[in-house]
Amino acid sequence: AFIKSLIKFRFDNQKFLSLNFENFSTLKNVEIKDRFLKINLHDFIVIFNSNDKEITTDLDTGKYKILIDTSDGKNNLKDSLVLLKSFSAVVLKKQD
Repeated sequence: AFIKSLIKFRFDNQKFLSLNFENFSTLKNVEIKDRFLKINLHDFIVIFNSNDKEITTDLDTGKYKILIDTSDGKNNLKDSLVLLKSFSAVVLKKQD
């Protein structure tokens, strides 16, 4: 089973995903460093949705930028930008 995390994010200047997020402590394996949010994809599944401009959930506060931990251990979003720049996404948290 999966639980939707309470986030809203969108592409910003086609370089990073901008994201509004309030209570980071509710999620495991999420790290904030220098205003970047890092999500470990071993513990989260990202589902991209091209039908909506953005997906908005309950929390709507300060902006952060996102770095995604890929399976090879690198923090690299650039390789995905061409495919994803017009997409929105939902992050689902694995239920313990």
